[in-house]
Amino acid sequence: MRARLLLGPVLIAALVGMLWLDQWLSEQTAPDWLPSFLAREGNVAPALILLPLALFLGVMASRELALLLKAKGTRVNTLIVILATIAGMASVSAGAQGPGSLGYVVAILVIAALDLCRSKDPIGAMASLGGTMLAFVHLGVMLGFLLALRQEHSAWLLLWILVTTKACDIGAFFTGKAIGKHKLIPWLSPKKTWEGLIGGVIASIGVALAGWPLIDAVSEHSILLAIPTGLIIGLVAQAGDLAISLYKRDAMAKDSGQALPGFGGILDIIDSPLLVGPIAYAWLALII
Repeated sequence: MRARLLLGPVLIAALVGMLWLDQWLSEQTAPDWLPSFLAREGNVAPALILLPLALFLGVMASRELALLLKAKGTRVNTLIVILATIAGMASVSAGAQGPGSLGYVVAILVIAALDLCRSKDPIGAMASLGGTMLAFVHLGVMLGFLLALRQEHSAWLLLWILVTTKACDIGAFFTGKAIGKHKLIPWLSPKKTWEGLIGGVIASIGVALAGWPLIDAVSEHSILLAIPTGLIIGLVAQAGDLAISLYKRDAMAKDSGQALPGFGGILDIIDSPLLVGPIAYAWLALII
């Protein structure tokens, strides 16, 4: 807890700073020497600052997922798992439109994953391919949706989504500590309780309501829509947390890694935003 309290504010400040810089840069006129694919409507394209961060998180999370798969006995090539994650991000956020382009990406990944056939051991071949595609979808595609949110909306909307997501984690933790009695899924996450889940969802709804009037893309719509927005994000955030817990339990690991003292690995940090990305993208497209 002490490590979390010390490191948490630093991580939050760094994220806010990067989002502010990304927003500021996207409002600047694109210089003549800037390649056309890095510009949009005469300005610098959004997400240029966030892209390196997303790539870093994707690479680190891929390494951790590869280690979990190997701990389970699944033979995977870490480099191919990393490339699968990057390909998943690109397929969503870099404009790979239609089933044809996405199909080509997946086909190349399948062929690359078959590299393990060189070991001349067929045992576990399907599990290996499944692990590679898991990285493509759960890490790459999900991170790609977070980048797509930034590409289509302001950095502040993305920050609002992320804070609403993490509010559920924080609310669930402290509510569960204070009054949690009824276990949510004891075989998967023994410390999570129904009281914690309710407290976390209420926290997400509160943050969604507080931020609604401040976000241009949604402020012109009824603030009552903030309630289902917070509810959906809170529930999906908890599902994202439980999904990574499921992987860790399968590999008999407490944490996905030790990259961040007090938090565990990168997967332990981005578990809830990963699932929230596509759901938030679809929900905002529906209500805006």
